[in-house]
Amino acid sequence: MQQDLAVAKTLGDIAGECRAHGNLGSAYFSKGSYKEALTAHRYQLVLAMKCKDTQAAAAALTSLGESLRFCFKRN
Repeated sequence: MQQDLAVAKTLGDIAGECRAHGNLGSAYFSKGSYKEALTAHRYQLVLAMKCKDTQAAAAALTSLGESLRFCFKRN
């Protein structure tokens, strides 16, 4: 997944970067690394808004909410 992000950045593929950050965020979430998931999903949201992808923005917001919920649940 890190490689996907690197390739998308190299190609200037904003939509690809957005997807890669979403995938990274989901992977971090699955591992219980909620703070890293939050960071990845924040990037996903920014990139989704930059390329006006409302579906990706909605997915990022949903994932951010879930990650935040688990961050506060642990503390």
